[in-house]
Amino acid sequence: MNYAVTFSILAACLIGIALQGGVCWFALWPGISSIILTAAYAKLGPVVLGKQADGTLAWWAWVLLLPYFLLSWLTWHLLRVVRREDCCNEVVPGLWLGRRILAHEVPNGVDLIVDLTAEFCEARQITGHKTYVCLPVLDASVPDCAPFATVVERVATWPGKVYIHCASGHGRSPTMMAAVLVKKQLVENVGEALQLIKQARPGIALNKQQRRLLDKWSQQPPMIDSAANADRSLSS
Repeated sequence: MNYAVTFSILAACLIGIALQGGVCWFALWPGISSIILTAAYAKLGPVVLGKQADGTLAWWAWVLLLPYFLLSWLTWHLLRVVRREDCCNEVVPGLWLGRRILAHEVPNGVDLIVDLTAEFCEARQITGHKTYVCLPVLDASVPDCAPFATVVERVATWPGKVYIHCASGHGRSPTMMAAVLVKKQLVENVGEALQLIKQARPGIALNKQQRRLLDKWSQQPPMIDSAANADRSLSS
């Protein structure tokens, strides 16, 4: 069952509870959040979650989606404690992959952070001291191919160490890491890239959408003057 259907069913249930009146009106807030998330997954994309270029979430997103953000935050902290895996792993020298991290968990020497979450704000201790690139992507979803390719170009031409993360480091971030490995010609193809990533971080699990994005990206013609184009696009 896809996320749009899941959130639409949840929204209907919560609104139904809210209409009972009394204390049940408290269900209206998460019901509204679920309607917005249904729209995000069905058509509108991550823009409705209010993630901004500096890693913060817009004030109106906090108001409308606080129940969802709180659930995401609590789930993330719970999984961070119970999962027996590293917060991040070095796939090849200088290229790190993992979950959303705390400021003290940033690998030594990393000077570029790529954030692929739409549902979390990034710690100011990270964005204030590192070069930070944000490409908001809904959980278990994919971005459009063009902005994805632009960030891949930026990472592949970055002279320093890079950390790419999503929420858990299992889907969105390994998708981008696979493209980066291919772009840097460290592997022959996407399949080899995923094998290499899985050796470093065994818990990765790309879904069909994410694999289709990699297939589509790999069929695109090379970008001309890639470094200049990437810098220009990400700074605008």
